[in-house]
Amino acid sequence: MITAIRRAVTSRVGAIIGLIFLGVVGLSFAMTDVSNLGFGGTNVGAGNVAKVGGEAITINDVRSRFNNALRQAQQEQPGLTPAAFIAQGGLDDVIKELTDISALEQYARSIGLEMDRAAVDALIARDPAFAGITGTFDQQTFEARIAQEGKSASEVREEVAARAIVRQLLAPIGQVTAIPTGMTVPYGSLLLEQRFGEASFIPASRFVPTAAPTDAQLQAYYTSQRARYTLPERRSIRFAILDQGAVRTSPEPTAAEIEAEYRANAARFAASETRRLSQVIAGSREAAQRIATAARTGTLASAAQAAGLQAATVTATSQADYATGTSAATAQAVFAASEGAVVGPNQVALGWVVVKVEDITSQPARTLAQATPELTTQLRERKRREALDDLYNGAQEALAEGAALTEVAEARGLRVVSTPALTAQGLNPDDPSYRPDPLLPALLDPAFATQEGDPGQIVPLQENEVFALVEVAQIIPSAPPPLARIRERVVADWRQAEGAKVARARARQMLAAVEGGQALQAAATAAGVPGSVQTISGRRIDVARAQGRVPAEISLLFSMAPNTVKTLEMPGNTGWMVLRLNRIVRGDATGNPDLLAAVEQQFGQAIGGEYLEVILGTARREFEIQIDEEAVQRLRDELSGVATAGL
Repeated sequence: MITAIRRAVTSRVGAIIGLIFLGVVGLSFAMTDVSNLGFGGTNVGAGNVAKVGGEAITINDVRSRFNNALRQAQQEQPGLTPAAFIAQGGLDDVIKELTDISALEQYARSIGLEMDRAAVDALIARDPAFAGITGTFDQQTFEARIAQEGKSASEVREEVAARAIVRQLLAPIGQVTAIPTGMTVPYGSLLLEQRFGEASFIPASRFVPTAAPTDAQLQAYYTSQRARYTLPERRSIRFAILDQGAVRTSPEPTAAEIEAEYRANAARFAASETRRLSQVIAGSREAAQRIATAARTGTLASAAQAAGLQAATVTATSQADYATGTSAATAQAVFAASEGAVVGPNQVALGWVVVKVEDITSQPARTLAQATPELTTQLRERKRREALDDLYNGAQEALAEGAALTEVAEARGLRVVSTPALTAQGLNPDDPSYRPDPLLPALLDPAFATQEGDPGQIVPLQENEVFALVEVAQIIPSAPPPLARIRERVVADWRQAEGAKVARARARQMLAAVEGGQALQAAATAAGVPGSVQTISGRRIDVARAQGRVPAEISLLFSMAPNTVKTLEMPGNTGWMVLRLNRIVRGDATGNPDLLAAVEQQFGQAIGGEYLEVILGTARREFEIQIDEEAVQRLRDELSGVATAGL
């Protein structure tokens, strides 16, 4: 029962519940969602992956959301590649998620759910993705984030409004809170049910043969168990590390190069002025004017707090940079004001900004002589990187042309490391104590992705700094080792299997005896395992809480009818068990309010999930979903690295 409820809330509907109710404000950037791009016609259309009603899911929508989902998955599975994520169904899930949400959004709008601009702006202002160092909304952070995502402020508003509208639609039905007592008490009482029985374990080890198997017996057993002894594919890998240590020398920067660099970066060494500002954005001009008036006789922080807002601190290094986060007029006024002056209110994208110039720091210009030490260090680093780039490009070209890794490494003074035949997990079946090089785990996936005869490759280990030249020296296909090599192990397994056969026969003998009316203790003695009977018991709620970590005999006890007997095979040919259920004590949850509340909550989630499934099904029917399978395949190839971008 409880398992069924748990399955309901962890299904696809459960994912939608989490998507809608756990994503509070920052949905537009925590998961880049559907851009509201409508188009006509019946075809999905060029540049789109799907059409939902009158809206398109573009390739860029899916690509962006996929990248975000991949980054989240990589936090739980370090080293997860795009291709592996796609193989796990990551791309299909992203497309399903985007089309479902688009259908829900359009359905919500069709029944009159909307959101005004002021409410949307309030959600954006509370989004932690747009908070500055003070923890409150920061205009520059907002502009930078949406520029990074390639979005405009209006597109962000549309996305935030869409998410909020969907939440308005689903929130009232996603969690059913009133469950009748007539439902919760019987199920709660069932969880408190107790069962008592007895069990006898018949170990295979007691009946293993003492004589060695014949060659024919051993060969027959080995042949029947080939899958058990089969080793996975193994590969022997050669690799060499290419890093800064491979750069022997790089020329010192000349005076002419230093001077040219100085002229190219004249703005950097020119006189500059940095202004420390405090600013606040109000929703209306009137509110901003009141804040500005109060700030002229006090602090902007106090004036903002009196209006229910919080001022943010901003460091502006130039008028042009500050203008990108506010407006040209605001930046001009701020950089023309003296220290302590209050500027505004001026209109910006999300309202009216008031700025106070808290501090002005001037930096004098630096001469060529003064800048030379810094430029020398900078040029040395550039030359070092260029030398490493040359080594990388030369090695890449040589490997692509078919040169052996040992030749490429020797020409560049790199040390070559060879591994024994390893599995994809870096294990050596021939030497369980083998410990791989610490760098090897990052090379296993690319090494096992190559085909026999493929040239060597270069794998980045640290961006722009450390690389590995990798080559597969030998591929050993998956197969069992020769019997002679593992004979002792196979003999031991054969003995255990033969003992298990006898244990099974004794268990069946005991089963027949108990079913015929004999006591389990007497049946065990007759079967040659006296003293093996033990009393066992358990509660159904404890089995549910254990989530699969409960002993097998206790689990079986709860699937038996009273006064019945069953046999149970133990894992690994270790033996058999005979169980008898003697007594069932019914539970009573009427006096357990905590348990009833927990059952009610689980029922509420399950029933709420069913309601959500109904709404989602209705939205899908009302706003037909069309998938362009060819576009999906092209995107799949691109994200997997099979094809290049530019769909």
